[in-house]
Amino acid sequence: MQIIHLDHTGKIPSRYQYLTGAPFSLLHKIKLKGVGSPFFIYQNGITEFDVLGESNADINYVNIELFSLALVVRFKKKNDFLAAIINPDDITEITFNTFRLKYRSGGREVIKKAANITICQAQYDNLELFLSVSNYAGGYSFFKKRYFSGKVKFELDPRPPLVEDDIESLLLKLLFTGLRGY
Repeated sequence: MQIIHLDHTGKIPSRYQYLTGAPFSLLHKIKLKGVGSPFFIYQNGITEFDVLGESNADINYVNIELFSLALVVRFKKKNDFLAAIINPDDITEITFNTFRLKYRSGGREVIKKAANITICQAQYDNLELFLSVSNYAGGYSFFKKRYFSGKVKFELDPRPPLVEDDIESLLLKLLFTGLRGY
C-alpha cells in the first residue's frame, strides 16, 4: 500500500501508473458496470487518513476506484486529498457484514440495511468502513463485481434489527457508538 497526496482535482498523477495500471477503457468500464464506489464512511486502518480525519469533526468519507493493477481509496478532508493505492494481491479477505435497522417513517415501520466492511490486508492494518443505508445498494453491488471474486465474504447479522423511532435518531446512535457498536 502506498499513500499519495493528490492535487485539488483528486486525480491520480500519471507517474503512479506503474502502481495502478492504466485506467480501464470505456468498454471495460461498461462491462464492469462502473469502476467507482459510492461513498463509504471511513473508520480506521490507514494512519495518514486518521491524522487528516482528526483535523475537524466532519464525517470522514472515502470512495474506492478500481484500476487494472490496484484499488485506489480516496480520502478528502476540506482541501486536502489523499489516496491509498492497494494492490489486490495484498488483500486476504473482505468482510461485508450487513445488519438491519428498523425505524418509523410516515406512520409505518421500515426496515433498511447498512453494513460494516473490513478489508483485511496481509502486511497492513485492516481498513474499516461503514456503508450507510442510503448507499447500501450501490456498495453491495460494488463488492459483488467479478474484480473481487473469491475475496468477499458476505454476512448477515442474525440479531434482530436495531430499533429507533426515526432514521435520524438511529443514524446518530450509530455514529456516536462508533458504528461498530452493533
